[in-house]
Amino acid sequence: MVGPIFQFGQNYKRVQVERIRTQQAQLQYEKVVLASFADVNNALIANKTFAEEYANRKIQEDAGRKALELSNAQYNFGYTSYLEV
Repeated sequence: MVGPIFQFGQNYKRVQVERIRTQQAQLQYEKVVLASFADVNNALIANKTFAEEYANRKIQEDAGRKALELSNAQYNFGYTSYLEV
């Protein structure tokens, strides 16, 4: 009976400290989860951007190839000189 009287609220303070530590751990966890979601979102956006860029480059390649074919056809049929090809 004498023991708890002379602790002067140490148990209450320990409980408060542990609650604060638990809150800190929870906030740290939430921070990590949010950072993970941000990383995934950034990766998805980058993947979409690269896919769009690849599609645009493919269109450019096809247009260049078609222009070369048309230039060669004009030269082969005598409509233009080789300088224009």
